[in-house]
Amino acid sequence: MADPATLQAIAREIHQGRYDEAAGQCLSILRQDPRDAPVIALYGELALQMGRIEDAIVILRKLLALAPDHAGAHENLALAYNLEGDYSNARDHALRALELKEDSVESRLVLGTILVSEGKDDEALQHIDEARALTYGDPRVEKIYIDSLLNMGRFSTAHELLKELIALYPEDSYLYKQFAGSYRFTGQDAEAQLVRSLANSEGELALEGNPAD
Repeated sequence: MADPATLQAIAREIHQGRYDEAAGQCLSILRQDPRDAPVIALYGELALQMGRIEDAIVILRKLLALAPDHAGAHENLALAYNLEGDYSNARDHALRALELKEDSVESRLVLGTILVSEGKDDEALQHIDEARALTYGDPRVEKIYIDSLLNMGRFSTAHELLKELIALYPEDSYLYKQFAGSYRFTGQDAEAQLVRSLANSEGELALEGNPAD
């Protein structure tokens, strides 16, 4: 079994986007010990990060055959199945991950987005708010929250949060796009066009006014 230093090095390579190096290390270890669960977990995470969703599912299911209660495997399978549009399996693995690891942020986000699509807004927000509490201020999680609010039709709440995030991350084009969307969804096309034009010029934004819910 790989030692902790090696596992940390592989994880660091994955998080830095050095996928070829991480894959090489994983495969080298797994040729010697195909049942090394921590390395299989990293290899599954790597496949997921690379967008190889079907490969990730195969790898992570093999991991669960070795370690049925591996919380990380369930968490990443929830992500993978959600990306595949297999919401039934995504929900099952997210719920199992939360049983094993109560602070699983990704599983709460998966459940939240599935519940939004089912129109179960209050239940969805409960999961997403718990994920936000665990990752206070994380812009990725805040963006998922904003997307959910817009999909629910809660434009004013999304609008206010977007103003706060734009002040913190003025170079993030996604935020301007969604800010314009918070107007456009209410039919306020003139405001949306103004926001887009401002974002495309100097990255400055007039933040007065709110769209109506």
